[in-house]
Amino acid sequence: MQYFTGHIPAQKVLQGAVVTIGNFDGLHLGHQELIKQTKIMAARLKVPAAVYTFSPHPSQLLLQKPPKMLMTDIQKRRWLAQLGLDGAIFEPFTPAFSRISAQDFLQKILVDGLGVSGVVVGENFNFGYMGTGNSVFLQESLSLQGVKVQIVSPVLVDGQVCSSSAVRQLVLSGQVDAAAALLGRSYLLEGVVVHGDGRGKTIGFPTVNLKTEQELLPATGVYATLVKLPGHEKPMLGATNVGYRPTFNDDNQIHIETHILDFDRTIYEQPIELAFVKKIRDELKFHTVDKLKSQIEKDLIKVWQVLSISPIDRNK
Repeated sequence: MQYFTGHIPAQKVLQGAVVTIGNFDGLHLGHQELIKQTKIMAARLKVPAAVYTFSPHPSQLLLQKPPKMLMTDIQKRRWLAQLGLDGAIFEPFTPAFSRISAQDFLQKILVDGLGVSGVVVGENFNFGYMGTGNSVFLQESLSLQGVKVQIVSPVLVDGQVCSSSAVRQLVLSGQVDAAAALLGRSYLLEGVVVHGDGRGKTIGFPTVNLKTEQELLPATGVYATLVKLPGHEKPMLGATNVGYRPTFNDDNQIHIETHILDFDRTIYEQPIELAFVKKIRDELKFHTVDKLKSQIEKDLIKVWQVLSISPIDRNK
């Protein structure tokens, strides 16, 4: 799959493509359905299939308090590459671009620029200055020019609409198992292992400390996680604490610390990936280190039970 920064560099390679348009934060099951339908239409028309998205997310520019993103652009590119598309356009969302009218977006970018053969969008799709364009306007306008437009209904999981905002709320509340149902995979945090204070090792439960560029962290607490390490084909079992370490009255900074079961190697500065499967408990303050150690032992038993029977995608 080829990536393009902006629609102009993509015009030659993706001319006549079927495109699906949106933010695609999280690439949840709803997004995956849009991409599936895009590929089906493109195959029928014998043209490329592509995603048209924006960087940064429009909310980062338009809202005073934008939501935290589920994934970085690098992650989005990597996941898109696994979905069998021919190309992905990451349009720089600048103040000037935000003022493009819905009609100009359709005509100048989609029709005159990319020469699209088809467009696939969700029912709630809005575009153009002040969000004045919607899916119906898109369909009516492009159909007059011979461009096929498919409007895809929302994807429901157990009666809940798959949306990025729904996934965010579930992750923020610690319901990572429910978020996984909407994502079609566990929620992931990626980053590198950095030095901690070594306190876990001194109490018999060494941890790896994750530094991540991702914005959205699960609610504070202890989680059963699957840990993907360099050189290991299968993920390892982990107990991950997201929080402020109140037992030690620490630095008031949030930490992501994982005790990997049956693992004792030093892996500083190496990349790791944490897949959050289920929350085990809230973060607690213990009055003695012995009480903390006793609780950790219970946590590890629970983690083993959860991960040994979990049907959730192990993110291979």
